[in-house]
Amino acid sequence: MNTLLSAIVSVFLLLLNVLTVSWAKVGYENWVDLTHPLSTKTPVYSAVYTPLIVNPDKSKAGTEWPSSPVLDGVYVAFRYLEFYEHTGTHIDAPSHFQENGRNEDDLTWEELTGPLVVVHLQDTVGESETVEVTRDHLEEFESKHGSLDEKSFIVFNTGWRRFYWTDPEKYVSKAPYLGPTAVDWIVENQDKVLGVGFESLCPECHEDAPLRLHTNLLPNNKLIIENVGGDLDSLPAKERI
Repeated sequence: MNTLLSAIVSVFLLLLNVLTVSWAKVGYENWVDLTHPLSTKTPVYSAVYTPLIVNPDKSKAGTEWPSSPVLDGVYVAFRYLEFYEHTGTHIDAPSHFQENGRNEDDLTWEELTGPLVVVHLQDTVGESETVEVTRDHLEEFESKHGSLDEKSFIVFNTGWRRFYWTDPEKYVSKAPYLGPTAVDWIVENQDKVLGVGFESLCPECHEDAPLRLHTNLLPNNKLIIENVGGDLDSLPAKERI
């Protein structure tokens, strides 16, 4: 099937209850969208969950709506979409790896905003596969741009998002990853970290450092955003979001 949802949903639009009361606090004319559209072809971790589908049995269409005087007699179609919350660009909330942890709708606007740090590694990764991001990359970033500000959100720009639609298998199986030393650095500095964003299904899902970022950050109310997309190249190394 073709793309089902043409509108790209902002990462923070996943938290509608927060945004509804927060539009007055920020201007949105300069927002940069860092998400991918949702589709039945959206890459997913198929070993655990299934792709987005349109359920024809639960979809509805027609002109007879006797329980709704407004719609009755008018052709209307409602497609029923089924997908897991970890489909596409999404936030991993604390509850993802903590029993009784906080969900996305428990997070406040203040917990979702802070200085943006973009670690540009697209030239380092290039066309190579399964590239390990290390502590050296992060320390080099600090030497050039200074130490992290409080509540920094670190996004890694590896350029891998270009394979999201063009080569989903490569996107899933050959993505760059945060190696053990990079995870150590983030965990050591997590008091200054709001969260981490990465252009893959999982930043550290590799045999070198399986899930250590998830198990260390999420229980401490830090966030992880996976499948980051959009125009990362246009963003400076440090900015405020």
